[in-house]
Amino acid sequence: FTPGGPVSTDISTVEDIGDTISDGDLTIQSSATLSMGAYPLTIGGNYNNSGTFSKSAGQLTTFTAQALGFSISGSRTVNFEHLTFDGGGEQSSLPASYTVNNNLTIASGTLISSSGTLTVGGSFVNRGAFTHRSGTVLMNAGSTNKLFASGGSALNNLTFNNASGEWSLEDDTTVNGNLTMTAGSLIGSANLTAAGNVTGDGSIALTGNSTYLYGLKDISLGQYHTCAVSNAGGVYCWGRGDGGQMGNNTTTLNNSSPVRV
Repeated sequence: FTPGGPVSTDISTVEDIGDTISDGDLTIQSSATLSMGAYPLTIGGNYNNSGTFSKSAGQLTTFTAQALGFSISGSRTVNFEHLTFDGGGEQSSLPASYTVNNNLTIASGTLISSSGTLTVGGSFVNRGAFTHRSGTVLMNAGSTNKLFASGGSALNNLTFNNASGEWSLEDDTTVNGNLTMTAGSLIGSANLTAAGNVTGDGSIALTGNSTYLYGLKDISLGQYHTCAVSNAGGVYCWGRGDGGQMGNNTTTLNNSSPVRV
């Protein structure tokens, strides 16, 4: 099935646990194909894919259920382009592992992740609630200016793995398990707490209330500013910049977060 425009299902407002009414559900059977192209897809209930779901770059899938107990499931690999949760309800991702090629946004409600690996190829932005279920979040964007915002929800294991990737830590983040900086750079002025091991060849430059530096090849200290070189070769500066110390053609007085030169 190839729709000629956006597709939306009804928004379910009834708790799905024990509910036999398929209000808002989308099911792709084993012999079926849903080809969305770049058109948005809005799902108000459960999503079950045992067939084929195809999409192109920029396509957005949004879950809008307003009650508890809804799921993302199916026998096929779960893969989305852009994925947003914005109904205020509760959505569980049951597959062992699933992938979002670009941005994952929890605008409201709760995403209960799987115990496997959630791979995000863009930004991770949580404005609702995220339950990790002892799984791993893997960030593998291959470009700069990506965000990581935990929204106050703790992570279990968190991995960054792309030498060309750069993520800004938007808010204070807690990792209950291991933080693995396989490759890439994590920057910002928020605070990071990792209860487990911190390993990898990537770099961390966080300049919040407690400075957190890791995996930097070189650090140079000025009177009121600091510059550092990441393992990937990126140059970052922070601190006083009214005399052009940041090296990026700006004269901002106070730069609390590292800026890329």
